[in-house]
Amino acid sequence: MLAIAMSITASGVALAHLEIGSSIGITHLQWVMNGFILSFAACLLPFGSIVDRIGARRVFLWGCALFVLASVVTICASSFFVLMSGRLLQGIGAAQLAAAGPAALAALLDNDARRKHAFGYLGASGGIGLTLGAFLSGVVLSWGGWRAAFALHVPFVIVAAVFAVSGMRDRSQTPRHSFDLLGTALSIVCITAAMTFAISGSLVGWLSPWVLCASFIAGLTGWAFVAVEARIPAPLIRLSMLRNRQFALACTVCVLFTTVWVALFIY
Repeated sequence: MLAIAMSITASGVALAHLEIGSSIGITHLQWVMNGFILSFAACLLPFGSIVDRIGARRVFLWGCALFVLASVVTICASSFFVLMSGRLLQGIGAAQLAAAGPAALAALLDNDARRKHAFGYLGASGGIGLTLGAFLSGVVLSWGGWRAAFALHVPFVIVAAVFAVSGMRDRSQTPRHSFDLLGTALSIVCITAAMTFAISGSLVGWLSPWVLCASFIAGLTGWAFVAVEARIPAPLIRLSMLRNRQFALACTVCVLFTTVWVALFIY
């Protein structure tokens, strides 16, 4: 979690020093930042379901490998296309880590008090990573340039993989129902369209046909996702959990924390 958070804020600082091609504008820079967040958000629920099926350890180690490989692609990028590809792959790897890590902790720690402590440290590591990413990227930029800033988190991911090899347990279960492919597709399209709307609206106008189309697609696929998840036996997320007031409050706090503090901190 420390590495994921570092990769977000470190890239934000590094973008101001990006030297790759001659036509990099504000739109490109926003997508380098948000491409990671997009693929991370779009893949988190599907990988959570995959963890339940094949186990947290396997998904976590795959995530570590993909995150490091994508970071190498990003560091060595010589064009905007390669850089964006690396950032999107980073987000997919980060989604695997974020889906598998907390699940492994919950399975490992049966004692409620120890579990609360562990998840407290987990949450704190994200906040520390956001701060360290911004600070350390400023330090390494002076001697290693923007590529060094994109490499800051790699050692932490490698250390996490080493610990996971010996310390993580797999508690997979035989699935009784097929994987929710329709819900996965709808959630990915909805998140992509919503982020396209949010980014493009301020650049080309909120009433432009492209932006309005993205808004319509986001709303339609979002509604369809809720309808599908409420009807199938093995959804990506059980909507009935939102009836639990504590769970709903925790989700609301996370949304406020992310949209208010994290977004302002990054930009």
